[in-house]
Amino acid sequence: SFNSAGYLPVSLAGVQAPIDGIPAPLLYVSGTQINAVAPVELTGTSPVSMQVTAGSEALPLFRLVIDPAIPEVFLRTTAGYTAAINQDGTINSQSNPAKSGTIVAIWATGVGLPIPGADGQEATAAQQLCNCDVYAALPSGNTYLPVVYAGAAPGTVTGVVQINFQVTGSTNSYGLTANGRNSFFNFLVYVSP
Repeated sequence: SFNSAGYLPVSLAGVQAPIDGIPAPLLYVSGTQINAVAPVELTGTSPVSMQVTAGSEALPLFRLVIDPAIPEVFLRTTAGYTAAINQDGTINSQSNPAKSGTIVAIWATGVGLPIPGADGQEATAAQQLCNCDVYAALPSGNTYLPVVYAGAAPGTVTGVVQINFQVTGSTNSYGLTANGRNSFFNFLVYVSP
């Protein structure tokens, strides 16, 4: 959780995971998994190293490659449905699909720079920032859809973005483009005509 100053910890349960010496904010630590946020200072494409330490014990260096953008949305199901909120503020689901032509909100990460805010800082206000596009993945080709907001996601950490876009009844399969890079996987939204 965020501290009273609005930042995530860089040490959690005695674990730290700096990348190229820059403390990485930590979201989760267990005996088998560490979820960290890549520091915004990491730019370029040169290989870097992560040094995980637990107490006074350091694990071997872990090599990483920095990519300027690898956009992916947060999924809610293993079938590829994204965590989405319908225009009326309800959770998008099979029993509660978005109506064609309405706006849904989704969340993503890996959209690249610029990202306002500091490492591990909580976003407290909406701020348009992302050069993001959403397309309907159709057999005849991708059709880009209206994006009405792409920016900071209040209540989440710097680096998570909220994207509000208009769904179409012609498909429930969508893709994300950010800073000229497509997501590796299409994502699904429940949509009704």
